[in-house]
Amino acid sequence: MAKLKNPLLSLSAQGRFGKIISFVRRRGENIAEKKPVVPDAKTLVQLSWRHMFQKVVALWHALSAAEKLEWESLARPHHMTGYAYFLSQCLKPNPGIYLPLQGGKMSGDIDMDKNRITKLPAPVSSQDADNLTAREAAIAVHSALDTEVHGVGASTVCSKAELTDHASLPNAHHTPSVGAQYRQADAALFQTTPAIGTATYPGRVNDNIFNVEAKFDAIDEYAEVDFGEIAAFQRWRQYGEGHNNENGVWKIQYFDIPTQTWTDWVTGISTRAAETWSSYSTETLIYAQKIRLVATTIDTGDGGISEIRELEVIY
Repeated sequence: MAKLKNPLLSLSAQGRFGKIISFVRRRGENIAEKKPVVPDAKTLVQLSWRHMFQKVVALWHALSAAEKLEWESLARPHHMTGYAYFLSQCLKPNPGIYLPLQGGKMSGDIDMDKNRITKLPAPVSSQDADNLTAREAAIAVHSALDTEVHGVGASTVCSKAELTDHASLPNAHHTPSVGAQYRQADAALFQTTPAIGTATYPGRVNDNIFNVEAKFDAIDEYAEVDFGEIAAFQRWRQYGEGHNNENGVWKIQYFDIPTQTWTDWVTGISTRAAETWSSYSTETLIYAQKIRLVATTIDTGDGGISEIRELEVIY
């Protein structure tokens, strides 16, 4: 550092001379000194922010013209350009408009809105996210183990074929004690949730109102009743409609939980013309949460419509 009286044959000088000397005035004196060099420490934080900045700039260039105009509009109240405002929002710590690209710790839940997380590595600890490849490999390894790893002898565990044969036994073989595990369906439970389905006015089949009817004008139209819980039932009856010619046919199905399929329970039920309750019919005891009344043949009455004012399925 040199102190000068008349730098560069002048009364005062400031600024750089090439890339070697800087002239400054400090404490009333003219000083010539070597141009200061600011070291680039390249710390992890510096490198991380530089990388983030490059990523955000790339995101800006990837925006459409309409999106950039929207950012320009948002920036105006802040007296900024759309570009500057976009960068300021992207580089904010959480919550920002983008998740940190360099990783970090989240402070809240992430809603993927049915989108997937892809390219997950195989988990190495109990807190790591799993992926399908790793899961299928683990299942394959486990399925190859002898049954004795489960604490029982191999001879006491049935095979898949034996289990299939066992599942085909009559329903009564698996009957739990009613009341201990499953509720006995009654009229109140059957009427709790209005029926839904493809029939016209399906909710009328279990609304306990006897002067309006549900209408079925095509084969396989149905009204579905959900008990809201698994219930035991074995009896049914119907309340007829005077327009019927009694040549239509219904069936009642239940949703079988083990097979996840609709299964016929009662078939060949004739449409009823008498506007009264039929007698109760007792059938096989069933445990299910949902039943359906399905039209299998359409009645010729009322221009070709099968009608019913009320259905009841109970224990």
